[in-house]
Amino acid sequence: MNPWAYDDTHAHVARKRPAGTTWPGGRPRSSLVLGGLVLAAVVSTRWVRVNVSPSIPLGLYRLAAVAPPLARGTLVVLPVPPAVQRWHSAWLPLLKPIAALPGDLVCTSEAGRWSAGQAGGPVSLEAGGAPLPRLRGGVRVPAGAVFLGSPAPRSRDSQDGGMVPITASTAVARPVGRWQ
Repeated sequence: MNPWAYDDTHAHVARKRPAGTTWPGGRPRSSLVLGGLVLAAVVSTRWVRVNVSPSIPLGLYRLAAVAPPLARGTLVVLPVPPAVQRWHSAWLPLLKPIAALPGDLVCTSEAGRWSAGQAGGPVSLEAGGAPLPRLRGGVRVPAGAVFLGSPAPRSRDSQDGGMVPITASTAVARPVGRWQ
């Protein structure tokens, strides 16, 4: 037989393999997909973050080290404060914008929240049928802390959990792509 001739004797075997069963080597496709998802989760906790929370636009964010000075609007990543863990899973770090810096005045009322003279959005009074602890009146942000706040309705922010020490921020986030 000519070694350069096309031999189609095994082509029918590949066509008859049931779809969706296994990849060559015997691994089910589902285990490869699961492995890819685990790898994506590990990478996303270190260098990038996929945000699916409605408090900031849905999308992909690149994470970087926290470098002072921080500015209003900077997105920071931080562990869930104990005061907020009743309403938010403790294992998924928060991704929140800084609404006020040390020395800024933050005020809340039934009509909404204002920080550093800017409207900050509505104030949630309850979550899951339970009343929320919340900032009442006006308070200055103390040195070494920030006030986190999103204009999105039902966002769990500093109005519920209090001021956040700047040192609690583990990373800053910058948008790579948004889909909202």
